[in-house]
Amino acid sequence: MWISDRRRRAQEGEEPVQIGRVTIPGDPACVWTGSERRDAPLFGPGGYIWRPNLGDEVLVLKTGEGFCVAGVRNSGAYLAPGEVAILGQNNTQIVLRSNGVIQINGQALTFNGEVLAGKLPEEESGEGGEE
Repeated sequence: MWISDRRRRAQEGEEPVQIGRVTIPGDPACVWTGSERRDAPLFGPGGYIWRPNLGDEVLVLKTGEGFCVAGVRNSGAYLAPGEVAILGQNNTQIVLRSNGVIQINGQALTFNGEVLAGKLPEEESGEGGEE
């Protein structure tokens, strides 16, 4: 009884939210927050799956008996209010601009498994599909 009570008091002293650095990527991940946190599951917005990189600065949340990783620090400095970016490795990204433009950057683009070379195919009207 006294052992479990002592453990509870030690855990209560820990911050419920911490910034950590990924030491072993994956799901679950391992993060350093002053001590190693192992087997931390990853959480993100619904419909979005992500994996942090080794060394990424992440938000670590205390949960009941363990910890979880909730997100990676990002600046978003190049985004205007209301814009969204999905970032990958090697400067691969999809940006949804507030003016209605969808910007795709990467080495290749595939559509239904078929590689589209060079630029995106232009619409016959040349004006982005308005008929």
